[in-house]
Amino acid sequence: MDSFRIQGFVEFTLKRGKKIIRKFKRKNLITNLGLETLAKGLLIGMGSGVIIGDVYIGLGSDDGLPFVPSPSITDLALANELPDINIPRKIVAAGDMVLDSNHAVLEVEFATDEGNPDVPFNLVDAGVFWDGATVVRNTGVLVSRVLIVPIFPKDPTCDILNVRWIYEFNRKTTT
Repeated sequence: MDSFRIQGFVEFTLKRGKKIIRKFKRKNLITNLGLETLAKGLLIGMGSGVIIGDVYIGLGSDDGLPFVPSPSITDLALANELPDINIPRKIVAAGDMVLDSNHAVLEVEFATDEGNPDVPFNLVDAGVFWDGATVVRNTGVLVSRVLIVPIFPKDPTCDILNVRWIYEFNRKTTT
């Protein structure tokens, strides 16, 4: 008997100019509401008429947090999503969503001129938001979340951050 399995990975690449100064790859956690949202996405492909909108990637900082909780399947938000004045969520454009074999890949880039140049920050978590998500933080369904350990410092005046989120769809064979 076959069953269906989804797992996610996220890759962060921090560049200063053309030089890569840090790379990070880790499995992410898909939330309970995220699984439901991904199922809705399948219905869209089947012509159900369900509309769930644009996909965004948001970043969280450690500003004011004594500790950052580990991701949980019941999470509804990042620990401390960055406000629009620092760096807003980034929409995943249609051209930055690709299907590669059994992998759905979402990719965004946070450029040097995005956000408040006076506020460098430490990235501690990130998430994919869908189903009612907008550029405004704390909107939509948190589909998946990843904890960034060790933290990623990003200077908005000179650092470019590329985020590549990958969902892998597999068959899990059971007997």
